[in-house]
Amino acid sequence: MTMDAMRLLTDVGLEPTSKRLYVLELLLRATKALSAPQLLEHIVHDNAMNKVTLYRILDKLVEKGVVRRTTSADRMHRYCAGFHGEFHCHFHCVRCDKTYCLPPPPDNRPTMPPEMCVGRIDTVDILYEGVCSACIAPCETDSPPQSP
Repeated sequence: MTMDAMRLLTDVGLEPTSKRLYVLELLLRATKALSAPQLLEHIVHDNAMNKVTLYRILDKLVEKGVVRRTTSADRMHRYCAGFHGEFHCHFHCVRCDKTYCLPPPPDNRPTMPPEMCVGRIDTVDILYEGVCSACIAPCETDSPPQSP
């Protein structure tokens, strides 16, 4: 158990239960945003909790701003604790299906031109989609077709 996970939970008024800590630590250690089925693979392996409990914990972590939830074109929710729940964008690779956290903007706030603002912005989800560098690299090393 990391003190970082415990502090994140207590800072937002959540009791640091063993199951919340388990889920949050999985997300903090992850190098990419994870879907609930991906999290369940770890949870089932460790026999940590059931699916309903996982979804309740994820919803509560999102509600409290500890974790961000993003949805890609495949309509799959992915969760990340990158940047400790602060606003940031994501990049989804359409080839390998990984979703990466991108650094937050300098002022850490999404902006909208004043003339377009029609009310208070509560959430923003910016998702870039394309092919990641790891998937591009193997293609670049392929030799071009030989001409006869």
